[in-house]
Amino acid sequence: MPLPERQHLYLKEARQQLGLSHYNFWYYLGQGLLKAEAWIEHRCQYVERFDLDDAQKSWETLFTSFYAGYLIVPPVFCHALAAGVPVAVSRFYDGNPDCLRIPCRQHNDEEVQTPITIHRDALLIRKTEVQRFACEHGLGGEKTDACAAPGRPSIMPEILAEHQRRARLHIAYKSNSHEARALRNWATARFTSDTIPTQKTICNRLSELHQQWRKAAADERNNRQTPSPATVAA
Repeated sequence: MPLPERQHLYLKEARQQLGLSHYNFWYYLGQGLLKAEAWIEHRCQYVERFDLDDAQKSWETLFTSFYAGYLIVPPVFCHALAAGVPVAVSRFYDGNPDCLRIPCRQHNDEEVQTPITIHRDALLIRKTEVQRFACEHGLGGEKTDACAAPGRPSIMPEILAEHQRRARLHIAYKSNSHEARALRNWATARFTSDTIPTQKTICNRLSELHQQWRKAAADERNNRQTPSPATVAA
């Protein structure tokens, strides 16, 4: 069985693939032209998120006891990390530039931010982010899958995988249209614009996915209720 494909690269690997000097590489990270991520495991009371796509700011409080996953480190902290200085980060992007995760805890009914210390060695870059940057600027000697012609590969599998991750963490919207918008914002921050499906397309695939889940659940119930031939013969 082949080894599973890695989704993230360490900084040295990403820099070598892009063929960038040390200083240029960290400059692009600090300017937000390349997005670095860090694996976060954090116990918190809830996560707040706000969406600036609406005419008015809408706030939602999502209760959770534990968060584990990759979050984007704000570019401003990369300047300090370039010098090898650990930084205490209290806000992480989750893919949508207008949507922040704020790790918090409660103490005596008051909200208390609990910054997470990030070290340079903890930073990773998603493979698709390296491919996007290489395609936009003609870097890396050979073309990646994301640059192949004719046409471009669908990123729908990645979008549906992100939806399943959000569902496991109980942070997915119940409304398909709201979830589709959040997933499209997530994809916009990671992929080139001409590879991202429309919100309506994502919404249709979510509906299709839910139908498959319901059908599989119904089939499983029917299989449990149907007696086996040996039982009937007895």
